Amino acid sequence: MAYKIGFLIYDGVAELDFVGPKDVFFASSYLSHQNDHLYTVAATKTPVTCVGGLKVVPDHDFATAPLPDILVVPGAVDPSPQLADPQLLAWVAAADRQTTWTTGVCTGSLILTAAGPAKGRRITSHWSVIEALRAQNEAIVVDNERYVVDGKLCNQRRSQCRYRHGAVAGWSAT
Repeated sequence: MAYKIGFLIYDGVAELDFVGPKDVFFASSYLSHQNDHLYTVAATKTPVTCVGGLKVVPDHDFATAPLPDILVVPGAVDPSPQLADPQLLAWVAAADRQTTWTTGVCTGSLILTAAGPAKGRRITSHWSVIEALRAQNEAIVVDNERYVVDGKLCNQRRSQCRYRHGAVAGWSAT
């Protein structure tokens, strides 16, 4: 079965939070799932500026993106603009209704909670937003696990990056 794997991106997104998971899915598609379709999606097709300055041209905008089988919602240092963006939250909610898996990385859990998929579910996030998540009182916050799976929702505290003879990015949820 071929999967459509969508990576939400937006201004201020943490590069490692979507590039690390995208590389993991790319390796899978390259090695054994050649028909998988990996793509980025943003509100518009205007280039997105990531937190580290990397500019990325989205493959699709919300209007043209195929609904993913797997949705990856990455985090940001400050996700408050995304939490206040009704178009982004509506797209995440609509995409989640069609997914087999919805995943969040780091502070992407705040977006998943605001959009609805994480409400009432067990989640985790980066240590800096654990108390903010608890204060929302909309999800069951777990702060002692690298990743948490609740139904089709999987999220993790952060992307992993190890430096040893160069940088190697990983994804805790794999």
